[in-house]
Amino acid sequence: MNLDCGIYLVTLNNNEPISVNADRPDRAHKCIKVTSKNCKIGRAKSFSTRKKEYFRTFGKHNVNFYPVVATESYQSAEKLILAQLYSYRVIGSNGRRNEWLENIDPIDALSLVIGVFESSELEYRVLVRPRKNRGIQSQKQRPLDHSAGAPKLSEKSPEKFERTRKLAKSQFKKIFKKLLRMAWREIQRL
Repeated sequence: MNLDCGIYLVTLNNNEPISVNADRPDRAHKCIKVTSKNCKIGRAKSFSTRKKEYFRTFGKHNVNFYPVVATESYQSAEKLILAQLYSYRVIGSNGRRNEWLENIDPIDALSLVIGVFESSELEYRVLVRPRKNRGIQSQKQRPLDHSAGAPKLSEKSPEKFERTRKLAKSQFKKIFKKLLRMAWREIQRL
């Protein structure tokens, strides 16, 4: 699996609004402007290239770029995710919603992204995880592999497995959401 493509989260540090096309003077005045109150969930064919593009647009000091999930199905994944985030998407001057979000905590957005992948049939690997007092940390050492060919645990006792899966999923969501909130607070302090 290619670990350089998939879904990312970007947050900003600037308090003054910056156009999402600030690097294109001919278009900058027509586009929405974003601040540290906004975040974006997006797709990237190459995380490294996309990160450089954000640096060019907003300035390296203003950008926090997190590759969240590696998947080669990033286009399908983005559609599923943006549908879930519909009510948080910023409406541009043309009346269309775009990928930039408002009125949602980035930690909640991350939780939603992970949830979309968990409930889908898409092949993916989680690339970041929150760590107490350390913010969002890369998970390069032991990424979670959710490939389609992984063995199924449900073959022994389907009823018991389903009860256990539901309980584990609900506990995981609570813990993960709490950890993501702590990570986001830590990021904000930096």
